[in-house]
Amino acid sequence: MTSRPYSKYLFWAYILVGFAVCMLLVAENFFIHSDVDRNQNRSYELNEITHKIRYYDEVLTMSARMAAYTGDSHWEGRYNVFEKKLDTVIKQSLKYGDFGGEKTDNANQQLVEMERHAFALISAGRLADAQAILLSADYKKYKRDYMQGLQGFYTRADAQLHEMQHQHSLRSNFIHYVTVSGVLFIVVSAYVGFSLLNRSHRQQKLALEYRRMASLGRLSAGMAHEINNALQPILGLSDILRSRLDKIMQEGDTSEAARQNHDHAEMIYKNAMYAREIVENILGHSKGIQSQQEVYTASEALQTASEFASQSLASNISLKENVSFLDGGDQIRINLTDLKQIIKNIYINASHAMKDGGEILFFATIKNVSEHEAKIYDLTPGKFCVLSIRDTGSGMDKKTLSSIFEPFFTTKIEQGGTGLGLSVAYRMMKQMDGVITAESKKGHGSTFYLYFPLAS
Repeated sequence: MTSRPYSKYLFWAYILVGFAVCMLLVAENFFIHSDVDRNQNRSYELNEITHKIRYYDEVLTMSARMAAYTGDSHWEGRYNVFEKKLDTVIKQSLKYGDFGGEKTDNANQQLVEMERHAFALISAGRLADAQAILLSADYKKYKRDYMQGLQGFYTRADAQLHEMQHQHSLRSNFIHYVTVSGVLFIVVSAYVGFSLLNRSHRQQKLALEYRRMASLGRLSAGMAHEINNALQPILGLSDILRSRLDKIMQEGDTSEAARQNHDHAEMIYKNAMYAREIVENILGHSKGIQSQQEVYTASEALQTASEFASQSLASNISLKENVSFLDGGDQIRINLTDLKQIIKNIYINASHAMKDGGEILFFATIKNVSEHEAKIYDLTPGKFCVLSIRDTGSGMDKKTLSSIFEPFFTTKIEQGGTGLGLSVAYRMMKQMDGVITAESKKGHGSTFYLYFPLAS
């Protein structure tokens, strides 16, 4: 008779314990999610601060050297502007810890003094002496000490973020332990607990994937900044050179040599500008920024992009283009640099699938996308310019085809494939309000379809 009340109490105790376990799992899951978000924001901010410091420092160095080479006072003004920006971003970095140390601070002070001295010599017309300072061994040593201090700051701050990730892993293991314990109390609590645990595992996977993407973003952003720094003197000096050659030709020198020199300088400047556009797009995509788009005539834009991308094709691959179904009134809003990169990536993949040679058919037409088809591709119903790129390569099986737009998926591991080309192409197409799809069959080639909405 007395066992029944105790059984009842025990039952409700099990229910309460199961409910408590569920609440703990929900709370822990929420806290991990919040911590991951904060860690993500801190990682973005740390990455941005570090690259800003490097970029501003390189701009200061470049401005001083350009002033020493050209004697133009414009570079001193540019130096002063970016010096203030550098001071601001260094103050922002203090919340992540000590930026450097006595050695780093001394190197920074010495660099500033030497650059200021160089500007004084430039103002006095002593360009050679200013160049000697900026190319001296002491200047290079202080620059090296300063960059080592920056790397140390980044390493320490990044280690703190990794430690936070480690804490997330420990807390997730705690969730696992509580969930297994919940199975012993009540089936319902075990079911709920395992559901939350699976969700936590997915979040861990997303967090790890984020770290991988963030590392790639830091790498691409760093490379883009370094390339941009290398392009600055090329742009500046080629612009100066073509201006001087313009003046020479205007003064009456119309010889073939002068014209060729002018054309070469113009070619250097235009290609450097194109390279800078690619760098800016890389930076934009690494930070998730919408690329700038303009309206183009569809046929001209597609042919221009194909002409650029076809340079990557092997000599044993023929390209057949047909855009005759498009006219001058068919316009699309795109980023031309992104379009070139998308088509180039498809051409490169097609080349890998046709090692013994083959054919690529480049075909464009206008298509009216219905509401049903728009739902499938997540598009807005209406008229689209549809570009088809078909190859006669080895093709893909269904499993491979279903994963080609996933980040880091690649079938060319031995060749050093990163698995990012088509995933980036997919994101670029979505930014242009379009989509990229594919169909393929093993042994029968592949076809990629690019949908571009017609511009009003």
